[in-house]
Amino acid sequence: MRVFLDTNVVIDYATQRQPFCQAANAIFQLSQDGTIDASASALTFVTLAYILRKQISKDEIYRCLRGITSIVAVTQTGNREIQQAIAAEWKDFEDAVQFSSAKFSAIDVILTRNQKDFQSVEIPIMSPEDFLDKLI
Repeated sequence: MRVFLDTNVVIDYATQRQPFCQAANAIFQLSQDGTIDASASALTFVTLAYILRKQISKDEIYRCLRGITSIVAVTQTGNREIQQAIAAEWKDFEDAVQFSSAKFSAIDVILTRNQKDFQSVEIPIMSPEDFLDKLI
């Protein structure tokens, strides 16, 4: 199963943000085990590095990014994805870019804690907790 991780799920994992990190940790473990094929957009990694820069050192940021990219594939976020996001005219442009990145990567489900922000009928949108409940 191809799973797309929204930025908030990756941040929950990287920062061990309570109480959300429990579900994020389980999802990352499923990806590491090969049970699921997890991915996130390039935009997610840029945002994560930006957030982490106020919390940890540059060396720790790069170690974190290397660790996550060893578990999660990086989807394309180029002209095609940006143009589709612009054309969609969603309220939140960042979410539109994330959706476009997932859509062009043949994703089965998008995992996010902000389900209401995704205006999709094309790809199922689930919370990490709901996904884990359904999977088990």
